[in-house]
Amino acid sequence: MTSPPALTDETAVSHILAAAIQDIAKQGIPGHDQEAAHGRVVSAPYVLVAQVSYAVAREGGKTPRGAVRDAVLSVLKRYRQECRLGEYAP
Repeated sequence: MTSPPALTDETAVSHILAAAIQDIAKQGIPGHDQEAAHGRVVSAPYVLVAQVSYAVAREGGKTPRGAVRDAVLSVLKRYRQECRLGEYAP
């Protein structure tokens, strides 16, 4: 059995943004379905948040999976602040 390939920064950012979009859509907030969330989250500010959060978490000793989780939470926090949806409680 082989282990899965390591996440590159680009792959990690793709996973981060996809997970954030799915999480937002699952919340069932009117006006924030998967299409609307995708339209907002695939923009430069969110990509930057994902990249920086992932890099900081990895430099801090987090595993790739832990770093992705931290970055998803950062993207969700920014989304909720930007859309004035209140605090995120996972």
